[in-house]
Amino acid sequence: MKLKAMMLLLTMAFAGITFAGELDDILSKHIEAIGGEKVLKETATLKADGKFVMKSPQGEMEIPFNIAMKGGDKIRFDATMQGMTITQCLNGDKGWQVMPMMGSTDPQDMSEDEIKPLKEQADYRGDLYDWEKKGHKLELIGKEDVEGTEAYNIKLTTKDGDVRHHFLDSEYFLIIKSTGKGKQMGMEFAYEAFPSDYKTVGGFMMAYSVVQKSEMGEMVFQFNTVERNPEVSDDHFTKPAAAPAAETKDNK
Repeated sequence: MKLKAMMLLLTMAFAGITFAGELDDILSKHIEAIGGEKVLKETATLKADGKFVMKSPQGEMEIPFNIAMKGGDKIRFDATMQGMTITQCLNGDKGWQVMPMMGSTDPQDMSEDEIKPLKEQADYRGDLYDWEKKGHKLELIGKEDVEGTEAYNIKLTTKDGDVRHHFLDSEYFLIIKSTGKGKQMGMEFAYEAFPSDYKTVGGFMMAYSVVQKSEMGEMVFQFNTVERNPEVSDDHFTKPAAAPAAETKDNK
């Protein structure tokens, strides 16, 4: 019995080492597929414009946007809706937004729940790049079918305990599906995201289309143009001062 138990433990240990080696190989091929270590390190900024389409039982709403990213921890998103400009911005660990639809054109600080998805989006190199330095844990679950395509299912657990799954095409090693949880207006929801239409921008591979599905509805993000390493000032991410209060007859 002791010999059988020892053999079982050795078999399990060997299987674990093999699986870990397979994960390392998959990650290495993924990094090469999106541009390689050198290109990723030298990608300091990205700028893009496009549109996102919000779909609901009531119909569709198309909203044009501009986005700028820098250093992996700065992102600014400006969208035009019904003639008004909506802005959400992450500058390091702090975030601010302008939401005229809520009755204010002054910049307001964002809550932690609002900042969290921006931090994910600002990391344009992706979850799987430098995952150990970011404090993530990875586990190769195995292969699964994603709408007819064989894909590796990689489970990612962040240092905060959030769990996401990334599915990599077994032939091209690009992410074709991601799952996770988000929060909006205090309500948590599960989502599925499907990146597609990959194109190379200065050697950096990007998905030009992402369909996100959740119980909150369906959104489609589409990029029109993308620039790699354009000039983007740090001031672009700085929270502007509130507009001065309008003078009244009493304080003239």
